[in-house]
Amino acid sequence: MKWKFIMPSDYDSIRADNIREYGEGTRHLSFLGRLYTDRTHFIFELLQNAEDAGAVKILFELFEDRLEVKHDGRPFNELDVRGVCGVGEGTKAEDLTQIGKFGIGFKSVYAYTSAPEVHSGEEHFRIEHYVRPHPADPKETGDSWTTLFVFAFDAPGIEPQTAMCEIAERLRNLSARALLFLRKIKEIEYKLPGEPGGFYLRGKPVPRGQARQVTVIGQNNGQDEDETWLIFERPVSIPDGSNKVPVEIAFKLETNAKDQAESIVKIKESPLIAYFPTEKSTRFGFLIQGPYRTTPSRDNIPKDDDWNTKLVEETALLLVEALQRLKEMGLLTVALLNALPIRMDDFPEDGMFYQIVETVRDALMDKELLTAYDGTFVSARNAKLASAEWLRTLLRDEQLRQLFKTENPLKWISGEITERGKHDLWKYIREELEVEEITPDSFSRKIEGSFFERQTDDWMIDFYKYLSEVERLWRRPRWVGDAGGILRGKPILRVHDNKQDNRQEVPFRFDGTTSKVFLPPPEETDFPIVKRQIVDNEQAADFLRRLGLSEPNVFDDIVERVLPKYMRQDVSSITPNEHAMDIQKILRAMASDSDSGKKKVLRAAKNTPFLKAVDQNDNVSFKKPGEIYFTNEKLKVYFSGSHAVWFLDEPVGEKAWNELGVESKPRFKKISIDLPWDEKSRLRNSQGHTKDIEIIDYELDGLESFLARFKIENSLVAEYSLILWNFLLEYLKATNYYSFYEGEYKWFYYHKRSAGFDALWKKQLLSHMWLPKKGEDRPYMS
Repeated sequence: MKWKFIMPSDYDSIRADNIREYGEGTRHLSFLGRLYTDRTHFIFELLQNAEDAGAVKILFELFEDRLEVKHDGRPFNELDVRGVCGVGEGTKAEDLTQIGKFGIGFKSVYAYTSAPEVHSGEEHFRIEHYVRPHPADPKETGDSWTTLFVFAFDAPGIEPQTAMCEIAERLRNLSARALLFLRKIKEIEYKLPGEPGGFYLRGKPVPRGQARQVTVIGQNNGQDEDETWLIFERPVSIPDGSNKVPVEIAFKLETNAKDQAESIVKIKESPLIAYFPTEKSTRFGFLIQGPYRTTPSRDNIPKDDDWNTKLVEETALLLVEALQRLKEMGLLTVALLNALPIRMDDFPEDGMFYQIVETVRDALMDKELLTAYDGTFVSARNAKLASAEWLRTLLRDEQLRQLFKTENPLKWISGEITERGKHDLWKYIREELEVEEITPDSFSRKIEGSFFERQTDDWMIDFYKYLSEVERLWRRPRWVGDAGGILRGKPILRVHDNKQDNRQEVPFRFDGTTSKVFLPPPEETDFPIVKRQIVDNEQAADFLRRLGLSEPNVFDDIVERVLPKYMRQDVSSITPNEHAMDIQKILRAMASDSDSGKKKVLRAAKNTPFLKAVDQNDNVSFKKPGEIYFTNEKLKVYFSGSHAVWFLDEPVGEKAWNELGVESKPRFKKISIDLPWDEKSRLRNSQGHTKDIEIIDYELDGLESFLARFKIENSLVAEYSLILWNFLLEYLKATNYYSFYEGEYKWFYYHKRSAGFDALWKKQLLSHMWLPKKGEDRPYMS
């Protein structure tokens, strides 16, 4: 470019003006050379000025005793001379459209030199005492350069060797990113004494939609750099409205060597850029840039400055726009989401960039900007997380809507985002975006029969395949009262039904082990069975067998067909013949060699009133085994004064009925009682007390009525005593006798405590006369 050269400035006049402005002394200006923590900061100031001067390239040539800097931009004029010799007055000190304002920033060079020289066009001068220009002997800039700065290393307090080393280190570590947001400078070259120099280059911007793609290359501390960035910008009107300046966001773009796929990647260091890096960290995974007002040393950005606040607000809007554009470009991926402000500990509510954090969060909540499992996108309001891959595979969008009973377009979040794999992003989505995570357990609790009825047979087969790997959801009960896995009580079985399509049924009864549904046998059956088309799948059939299903057999027939008849309110329809056949079936099952089958029948029969019994008044009824006694003369005598005592009225099966609980001697019965306060206090024996838990006592069935007869029928005392005595002897031989011998008082004081006391039946025996005296018919107390 041809530059028009003008007459040199009147340095004497400028010097005189500055002496009037800043005073005769210069000690008060000496702080300018110590303004920056990094003395090499002036390099950025020179780059800024070269950019504003329209330079395309700039050269830093380092010698052992000086630094020379050349660029090919517009030559100096008088305004530039006054700017570089002033303090805080650039060529356009208040013009936010200019990024390089000579003044305070340039004064950092005085850390190394006492009199910098400038040679540009017709201007040849040196600056003494910070603000006083003097003519200098002209020096040639070279054919391709227009401006030359010369900085001799003659500042007091620093050796030339130290100055050279510090500046060399800065040039080696300048980074190609220094060129990223510039529009004019394309090349930075540096030469070092006694060692290879280097360069930083910026390629020609390539338009990509509403962004521009910029590539910068170079060497950073000996390491080759080659980075490609996508830069978005948004114009912002300056306060007086006379012009506009851009805020910008740059995302680092990488290409996979295998498939050449592009993706945005998170960067580790992200200082706020005011054309060049400041010392303010944003903690974003991308770069933001704007003409922020900074402190003179650029080590801080005034947070409450109205202009800076405006730039942050505009950057927040730009970021949301950029996410929309990146989505259209196919670059909105999990990696990009991971680069967003998601670590909330990094962004306090009173922080400078919190507005950006909030705006992004609102956008992710309402706009379809989260990557979905199916390759599309979803808003946080319509998103669900899954803790297991099989849930995402099994439950497609349609099933999710059915499960949550909504017409909203629910989708799974991408499977890349998990608690372990992308913890920070997962935590952000869970806690900040309030997206629910579905686990196998929560899914199992939520599903209902109506959900299953809407699924196909193939879906049910896939469901069983996945369940086979998650046994805890359908495990067998482990102890009495344990229901087993959640799904044992859910209608997860598709039952064959000629009248109803997709009928679902719970696999087991309340005990968690007694089958309600069976595997289909080879022949036709009227038992409820799993649909044959499903069982034809080997993996599904294997799961159902592991669940505990089997083909129906004689034991199932008893549990499912025979015993339920006796649970109905009206059993009069059961004929004597039918009952006799039922008894024979049960007896055969009880005599079976199949332990599992026998246990199944035992469990059900004990709780079913299927045995015919008769009371003292010859009333006949069906009763549970535990409510009946065998018919014998001793029991008839013992219970002759009792009411509601039932005796077995079945001609066969005594051994089997005994196994089920029919007794040949009076039963001990557990009862709950209360004790007087003083009795409980005595039992506690001075131990502390917070609350009672339980008081258990034992009675002997019919004992009170039987003992009353000793007073009435003295002539039969010996016979009655012998009957009772023999019953007690039988209990003494039994292993469980002592479990009824005492009642138990339980209470709580820091932990559970207990104390025993004489059981009711024992007290009754001790307080009644029932043992005969020798040679007499009347009894006496034991």
